[in-house]
Amino acid sequence: MYLLDNPDHYTSHQFKSFHWSSFVTEAQKAWDSEQIHDDNKVVLIKKNGRIFGLSRVYDYIYRPSELENMSLYNWVRRCERVKVSINKDKCKKDTNLIIDNEVEQDDSELDYDSDRQNDESESENEEFPTYNESTDGIPPPMAKKNLPENTYPFIYGHPLADSHAIALSTENDKVVPNFIGPGLPRRDKGDHEYYCLTMLVFFKPWRSGKDLKKLNETWDQSFLEFQFDERSIQVMNNFNFKYECLDSRDDFNA
Repeated sequence: MYLLDNPDHYTSHQFKSFHWSSFVTEAQKAWDSEQIHDDNKVVLIKKNGRIFGLSRVYDYIYRPSELENMSLYNWVRRCERVKVSINKDKCKKDTNLIIDNEVEQDDSELDYDSDRQNDESESENEEFPTYNESTDGIPPPMAKKNLPENTYPFIYGHPLADSHAIALSTENDKVVPNFIGPGLPRRDKGDHEYYCLTMLVFFKPWRSGKDLKKLNETWDQSFLEFQFDERSIQVMNNFNFKYECLDSRDDFNA
């Protein structure tokens, strides 16, 4: 099959890489910034003569206002960052990742100035809106009217807001996040506070860790107070099945 240019394996689901610990660290920093070791690596990009850090965490934090109530888990399943062409009528996917470093890198983004020059030279006769750069150098988001259907602009603050947007796919249970990084925390053993934090990061919409719990509240209290939907509860139960199987294996071999 492979020699005939046909697929050599088939799966019932599509898996999307998800470096989950970077998001948990970002949420945790809002409360324990001095005690948290931030291992979230970022790509440095040059844009409009300025240097910006770029991380996939930013894509969720600065997600479109239309997706305000979307959880991180559903975000990973249904959303893609896309680069919008100058004529605003088509997009190309921008999903390249460096898996080992938990950092994404796209050649066109690392030298944005030259990328824009090439686009402009190819589209000299096309009309497109111009924007005034803000005083802090952060580009303003694109207008929703200039984007294709089911594509939405970032809110202000994303370093690629004037060249990229978020494409929302239809609901599809066959798309599953592939959790890359350390093992997920257990709900029945280990640090229960960290478990509650992680599950809130996955299933409660947030832009800052401050959105996940109140000032004098523990992560456990916030976890118990939040109303998880049925699907989220099912996924959390699935997380623990692996550990239950490993425990049964160990008990059998004891």
